[in-house]
Amino acid sequence: MSDIETFIKSVPEFKESRLSSLYSNFEKNKVLNPEGYEANIYAWQTLLLKLITSSKFPDSDISFVTLTASHTSGGGFSLVSFLSISKYGAPQNLGPIINELVVHRKVFIPYSLFINGDDDSEWGSIINPKQNSIIDYLSPGSWIKWGVNSIFSKQYSVIDAKTGNLKHDRFIAWEQLTKLGDQYLEIIRKEISKQGTYSSKLFNNHTLYQFLQTKLQHELKKIDFEIFLKYWSLYKSACMIRHSATTTTTTTTTTTENDTIYIKFDNSEITNDDIGIINIQQSLNNLQNRNEYLQTKLNEIDYKSILSSSSSSLPNQSKHNDQQVQQQQQQQRKLRLKNLIKRKKTLTKSLMNSLNLYDELNNILVKINDSDLNYQIYHQLLISSKILQNMNNKVNLNDIDDLKIDIDEQIAKENEINNALTNKYANNNNEEEEEEEEEEEELEKELNELYKEINEETLKKQSESQQLNNETKKEVTANDDDNNNKLIDKLNQLKINDTVTPQSTKEKQAEPIVN
Repeated sequence: MSDIETFIKSVPEFKESRLSSLYSNFEKNKVLNPEGYEANIYAWQTLLLKLITSSKFPDSDISFVTLTASHTSGGGFSLVSFLSISKYGAPQNLGPIINELVVHRKVFIPYSLFINGDDDSEWGSIINPKQNSIIDYLSPGSWIKWGVNSIFSKQYSVIDAKTGNLKHDRFIAWEQLTKLGDQYLEIIRKEISKQGTYSSKLFNNHTLYQFLQTKLQHELKKIDFEIFLKYWSLYKSACMIRHSATTTTTTTTTTTENDTIYIKFDNSEITNDDIGIINIQQSLNNLQNRNEYLQTKLNEIDYKSILSSSSSSLPNQSKHNDQQVQQQQQQQRKLRLKNLIKRKKTLTKSLMNSLNLYDELNNILVKINDSDLNYQIYHQLLISSKILQNMNNKVNLNDIDDLKIDIDEQIAKENEINNALTNKYANNNNEEEEEEEEEEEELEKELNELYKEINEETLKKQSESQQLNNETKKEVTANDDDNNNKLIDKLNQLKINDTVTPQSTKEKQAEPIVN
């Protein structure tokens, strides 16, 4: 069992019980068993995306190709063979499956459409007859039009009408492209921001590829790098691209007579000066590689190994060879050492020249960046000067004196108005104060009269009460005197009657006492 077959069977949607259905020609189920058809399409979509994200395809981590040109001669790649398994062979419905995922579900984008961008193409005419652009392809509004057109139009299909096989094309997983493309773009932008120089946003395809290779944890496939460049320039508007030669695009790859592509991470056009800076950077990169190579070669030169090998062989040679042979060997060793010395001198001289050239070009690049910075500052000063001029032009010096006079007049007028209003309010306040004083006097007068009446009534009541008390006291005193007199009389009577007989006393006691 191959590694790919093992991977396929590890996908949950491709468990053993479903393989028979998934590898059969289930196109008829689109009408007879829609749910089963939908489940199979989703399973194949899941498998293809996992093969891409798991880097199982040999030449790309964001796309797959149906067939490479060299496959017909016994090599290359065939998607049908790649997906074959031992028990069920090749998937019988692969063409309609890819067609469904590309044409109707937009899971994958044809490379031929993507790489051509907004150029006229067979795909563009199907997507939107008026605007032949992949942006229209990705627009939800255009998906509806394209879906309807794809049903009734027979101008395009993923399947070759003559052979019934898949067309020779590459299909890009859009979500994977946007995910990785945005990540790599952020890496580039951070590096540009970190350096802060004009030259830091200029690359060619070789220098940019090498830069990304140093930042990524995995190998960046060439075809993926080409797709990312297109994505950044056309769909993200993050950079400008200029080819150094006429580009020839096929369904799966793009080739040029001179494959140098100039890249500028800016919205402005690439100028000849930009190309010159990019060429300097490329020369610096080449010199750096050359310096590393020369240094490696110098490190490989080892005199001691020759001397040690010669000394170890001398005893044996002395036993079996005569004096003449020994002299010849010594001459050979001297010659080898002499050649090594010459080679080292040559490499050292070449390295020194290369280092000097590198320093010179690097200094030139530094000066270019300094000049650009000076220009930027000059440009900002120029803009600032124009802004100040525009602001100053809004002020007329001849009108300033008149303006001051007008301001003084208006201030004086405002003071007059304020004084007038203040005096008016003061007069009104005086009148109000006089009225309030009169009202207070009247109230005070009324209050005093009221207090006077209340006091008189109080005194009158007190007098009457005192008089009444006096009369009451007199009556009480008179009554007390009268009672006392009566009591004395009774007591006197009791004393007089003490001599009366008891019987008469009893009779007297039986009589009521008259008060």
